[in-house]
Amino acid sequence: MGSLLHQTAREIRQLPTTIAKIIGGTMAAIGFPGAIGVVSHGREPSVATVATLVAAGIAGVAVFVVASRVSTKRAAPNLEPPSSQKDRRRMSMVAWGILLALAGIFIAATYLLAG
Repeated sequence: MGSLLHQTAREIRQLPTTIAKIIGGTMAAIGFPGAIGVVSHGREPSVATVATLVAAGIAGVAVFVVASRVSTKRAAPNLEPPSSQKDRRRMSMVAWGILLALAGIFIAATYLLAG
C-alpha cells in the first residue's frame, strides 16, 4: 500500500505541469485553426483578430514546451523496486476510474449547457 501512496503522491506532484500542458495544447489547437478559419472563411478579417489567434497558438506551443521541460526536470527518478502486478493493476484501476469520472463530468456539463 505504501507504493500506491508514493505513486499517487508523485502523480499529484506532476498535476500542475500536466494541467499547463493541457491548457497550452488547447490554446495551440484553437489558435492556429481559428486563424486559418477566419482568414479562409471571413469576408475581410481584421489584422487584430488574426494576430490574436496566431499569438494564442504560439503562446500555447510555448506553454506546452515549457511545462513539458519543467515536468521532466521535476520528475523524481524511480528508485523503488518494480511494483507487483497487484499494485500496477490497482494503479491502473485508479487511473481509469479518474478518467471515466472526468469523462462523465464532461458529458454531464455538455448536456446541461447544450440545453
